[in-house]
Amino acid sequence: MGLINCTVEPEDLLSEAEKWVREILEMAPQSIELTKIALSSRINLIDALSDGGALLTHVVWGSEQLKEGTTAFKEKRKADFSRCRS
Repeated sequence: MGLINCTVEPEDLLSEAEKWVREILEMAPQSIELTKIALSSRINLIDALSDGGALLTHVVWGSEQLKEGTTAFKEKRKADFSRCRS
């Protein structure tokens, strides 16, 4: 599933975790929430367009967060999800 991306020494764990948290917090909140639901529900993320994954994809499709993320990508800037309604 790609859930392990690296290993670190125990003394580097906190700084590495903080780096990942900063990166995750820049992502669309709705997508983060739905990913957590998918993982806790044991939905196979590889099959994201089938069964339960299709419902999660449908929820995000057309959302303001998706539009902001797409627009930011096209404009080569960081997305600002704070201006999106939940």
